[in-house]
Amino acid sequence: MPMKFEFATSNKVVFGRGVLRQIGSLTNSFGRKPLFVTGSDPDRLAPVMERLSDAGQTVILFPVSGEPTVDYVMEGLEKAKSAGCDWVIAMGGGSVVDAGKAIAGLMNNPGDPLNYLEVVGKGDPLENPSAPFVAVPTTSGTGAEVTRNAVLSVPEERFKVSLRSPFLLPQLAVIDPEWTHSVPQYVKACSGLDALTQLLEPWVGCRGNWMTDAFCWEGLTHFRDSFRTMMEDPESEIAHDRMAMASLLSGMALANSGLGVIHGFAAPLGGMYNAPHGAICARLSGPGCRANIKRLQSDLESSQERDVSGGLRKPLERYQQAARLLLKDSQATEKDLVEWLEDLSEWAEIPRLKDLGVKQVEFSDIAEKALRSGSMKGNPVELPKSVLVEILESAF
Repeated sequence: MPMKFEFATSNKVVFGRGVLRQIGSLTNSFGRKPLFVTGSDPDRLAPVMERLSDAGQTVILFPVSGEPTVDYVMEGLEKAKSAGCDWVIAMGGGSVVDAGKAIAGLMNNPGDPLNYLEVVGKGDPLENPSAPFVAVPTTSGTGAEVTRNAVLSVPEERFKVSLRSPFLLPQLAVIDPEWTHSVPQYVKACSGLDALTQLLEPWVGCRGNWMTDAFCWEGLTHFRDSFRTMMEDPESEIAHDRMAMASLLSGMALANSGLGVIHGFAAPLGGMYNAPHGAICARLSGPGCRANIKRLQSDLESSQERDVSGGLRKPLERYQQAARLLLKDSQATEKDLVEWLEDLSEWAEIPRLKDLGVKQVEFSDIAEKALRSGSMKGNPVELPKSVLVEILESAF
């Protein structure tokens, strides 16, 4: 593991039950007219809008329905500019936060958004800092409030890609677990299991560092001790608090170490089908880890030199460590972890890929697109297309 690394996160993070009541004072230095990006039901956020109004802000509302597309972002950008907005706040799930993040980033960077998108666009860097942006998550899953990318859907390409820049890191992230209690059970399940994969992949991946390791280990502990309780008891404050922290830590980890094969699939699958990101990640977590472990073990057996260097043994040890932590069993193995992940998806009633609308005849195309995903760069081992197809078949 490298002793030299960089770490970046939101300029300021405010976490705690009830902290959103301070939103007026927390944001009074950003400007006077925010674009307020919300989900499809902005009425539930009326108390927050009232607090902003009481603080002298003129709120311009912009609801986002479904996954954010480039067209949605352009619509929000035009609304912000025509209304004279000087900062952006987004409150909702990861899709809403990403939409707000992209709008804020493009307010000060002219031109076609496709110029800045990875994979399907030119991938040009943003040249100017974003307009002030405040992220307020209402789900415990994506960690988007502390990441430097906005995931956008490009329907004509059937792909989800990132607008990525250090300028996209929010100036302020406000995480108030009070707002996660009323989230529907299925959304809680998908979001929570997304956070789990966002902690596991940096933990075993090839781009981690000592700081992200600390976040992953702590986050996995919070997940272990809260996810089932949160699902079973909507009134449990400590479970919702700990899941919100697990999500926050997962965002800090992935933003600074990358992800892996599970999220490598999420980009094409999310763009090709109307399936929740968290459900995709949950269903692929077991098969993805199994494929990594099998490949690592095979390469280790055939290359004693790499064994001596520790290059292959380390991720295998990390899978084992994660197994013993999550299962609370000092004798647990990598195989036990895979079974636990698959059982957890069943327990949480996550649909299989076929029930999410994924078509088996498109497996080859999905695997090809997954190989192009930036997330694959963090995977602990290279996986050929044939193995990626096997992962899809196992989750189908």
